[in-house]
Amino acid sequence: MIRLILKTTFQDEHNGCSGEEFETFDIENDKLEEIITRGGRSESAHLRTQLIGCEVVEIPEANA
Repeated sequence: MIRLILKTTFQDEHNGCSGEEFETFDIENDKLEEIITRGGRSESAHLRTQLIGCEVVEIPEANA
């Protein structure tokens, strides 16, 4: 199980009030979990993988 944490920042155009909000949700993705949890080399070395971004990819519908 992978927990995704989203951070949204905002600023009001009129009064300049700003802030941030967080939202979390869990997903099942065995391949991503395998990649993120691998690592560990030795006492003086490391291997670390981080998810640095994501995007929505629209898949075009097949012509009927």
